[in-house]
Amino acid sequence: MSRRFFLASVFAAVSAVALATPLSAARDFSSLFGGGAVPQPPRYELLVFEREQCGFCEAFRSSIAPRYREGAIAQKMPIRFVDIDKADTDKLGLKTRLTVLPTAVVMMDGVEVDRVPGLVAPNSFFTLVQHILARTE
Repeated sequence: MSRRFFLASVFAAVSAVALATPLSAARDFSSLFGGGAVPQPPRYELLVFEREQCGFCEAFRSSIAPRYREGAIAQKMPIRFVDIDKADTDKLGLKTRLTVLPTAVVMMDGVEVDRVPGLVAPNSFFTLVQHILARTE
């Protein structure tokens, strides 16, 4: 295939797509050709900081974590447990140091958005996390 034929084929394909695409979608399509990065939705994660032999941490795992994993929110924001004795918490994007365990931290793109310190009732926990998410969307 000659270079000229190849370039003409690419031009024809791009022109056909551009003509058949609404203007707003064409702007998004143009970003694939150097017009800027396509915006990606933010990536959320719920980090739960804990320690071995912590009764409150064990209570969180038994009363909140199973319900969280079964809920729709876990699809958008997966949960990950972090043992503070085994992880370097200084490199995890936290705004301030941890003062109470367990602490659930909502992360967006690797940066702390907000946190729920300590063990709270399950319904209160879910309400707080939903409010935090609503503020970031």
